[in-house]
Amino acid sequence: MECHRRRSANRWYRAWQASGIEALASKGPGGDKCRLDEARLARLRAELARGPAAHGYAEDQRWTLARIADLIA
Repeated sequence: MECHRRRSANRWYRAWQASGIEALASKGPGGDKCRLDEARLARLRAELARGPAAHGYAEDQRWTLARIADLIA
C-alpha cells in the first residue's frame, strides 16, 4: 500500500510542478455518461421507487446492480 501512496504523491507533485495548483483540481466524477434518455430514466426511477418486492424480490428487499440492470434491459 505504501508504494501506491508514494506513486500517487509523486504524480501529484509532478502535475503541480508542471501546471500549478489547477492541475490538482478534481476533474469531476469518473465513469461513463448515462445512456438512458429522460423518459427511460424517469421510468427507471419510478420502478425503483416501487421497491424490489413489486418486481418479485420478496425475500431480499435490496436493489442490486444485477436487478437494476434487469429493470433497464
